[in-house]
Amino acid sequence: VYDSRYYKTFQYEYISNMPNATSTSYTWTAAAAAWWNLNKPPGQPAVTAGSKRILTGQRALIYLENQKDEALDSTMVMSMPFQFMVRWVLSSVTGRYYYRLWHNGTNMGLVTGMTAPYLSSKKLVDPLKGGSSDEGNFNSESGTRDAILMRLAETYLVRAEAYGRKGQYALAVNDINVLRQRAAYKSGESRANVLVEWEPKAALLAPSEKVAPAYPANGDAYTKMTVTENHFTPGTPQAIAEGYIPTALSKPDMFIHFIYNERVREFLSEGIAWEDQHNAGILYDRVIYLNQMASDRAGRWPIAFNTVNGNGQDGNGKGQMKKHYTFRPWPNIYLVQLTDADGKPLEATARQAYQNPGY
Repeated sequence: VYDSRYYKTFQYEYISNMPNATSTSYTWTAAAAAWWNLNKPPGQPAVTAGSKRILTGQRALIYLENQKDEALDSTMVMSMPFQFMVRWVLSSVTGRYYYRLWHNGTNMGLVTGMTAPYLSSKKLVDPLKGGSSDEGNFNSESGTRDAILMRLAETYLVRAEAYGRKGQYALAVNDINVLRQRAAYKSGESRANVLVEWEPKAALLAPSEKVAPAYPANGDAYTKMTVTENHFTPGTPQAIAEGYIPTALSKPDMFIHFIYNERVREFLSEGIAWEDQHNAGILYDRVIYLNQMASDRAGRWPIAFNTVNGNGQDGNGKGQMKKHYTFRPWPNIYLVQLTDADGKPLEATARQAYQNPGY
């Protein structure tokens, strides 16, 4: 709630552009309509069962990536006038935890049969692309937004990593905090309404920061997110909150993973994560402990009630990541063109020796 990068990176909310007369929106059920009419915010209209739930110009889709211990009430989530994409919900009737439910209760995500519509990054959205009234032309019209190759924030984190690898943590922290100060919500800056309305940690905000419609920050965000050495010192509350992987046990190891956690927060969707983590020698560990769809580890993630035939959020990895996958295989079409010192094509054994291990 203090770091603006999450809500400035992701497209967390969509507005309906379907005309009400021809809308294909799903409709209110009797139970959802009754809940909404009883609990709706002041000024919001009452609804009737069978009417369109999503109206033109109104919210159509909202994403909230909460944790299991932050689960929202399932009845409330299923009774909104929009599709509420919440990672974790809790039934107030049964006490059961559910992972990603569609508006009709269908399971989504983690190979249950229905693909979940995940958050998308808006870093590469070009608001000036187009100019035509025909939306079908947008993909072929020129854009105006620069592509990101490298930026000053990366320079700061490269230097911070170099300082930290030499044990000069104070200098590293100084560089990291240059980014943190920029990323913090500034005095008077508006927070996203979804953040204030639904993020569990919004309870930490001052009452003045929860005043709609602007939700103005009061200017103390940076003091709440300033980095210290405690963020990568084993056993501290800050290190525990960072959620380090099991192989990061020492302060030097935690520092490296803190840097790459910060790189994720700063550079997500900029196309550098794979190479950076591979070059740092931590790609395999971070994938198997943090990427459930790629990991082959069991019991690493929280468990939901709505598992389906061994799939769904059962706590287990869904992938087959192997250590040698962190290297790419040399294509055979390349290997057969290699020659020895005499200019002769390499034999099969020599080509295999040239190939990366595991392939």
